[in-house]
Amino acid sequence: MSVFNNLFPLSDLEDFKITEYNIPKYIETRGFIYIMVNKHYPELFKVGRTIGIKNRFNSYNANQPEPDTELLLVSDLFNDCHYIEKKILDALKDLSGESDYNAEWFNKQYLKICITFITEAEKKFPYEDLTYKRSS
Repeated sequence: MSVFNNLFPLSDLEDFKITEYNIPKYIETRGFIYIMVNKHYPELFKVGRTIGIKNRFNSYNANQPEPDTELLLVSDLFNDCHYIEKKILDALKDLSGESDYNAEWFNKQYLKICITFITEAEKKFPYEDLTYKRSS
């Protein structure tokens, strides 16, 4: 806290700009982990995270004559889906050797283990409502 009195000229207030404090931007960490497949790539599946599964799913099928993406799994809600997704993707990359496709697409031979990773994460990191609750 800074206390001002008559000793500080008004121009010194310029030093107190919010940008100078490097305050991090709020990032929503809650969300879901999902698995999708695309009928044009039947040997692959995609792992991702989202805060809104309906919008994410619709974005994959946008501007298509017919939908080509199918949702296979949506996890329970996580407090930090960024962390969970990173751990799952890192584990899948370790198992498969770097994906030839993109960082979130994997061969279907790893699908069962991916589902197991998500199921175990749901057990280990259950969602907790961290909203402030006023005591009565």
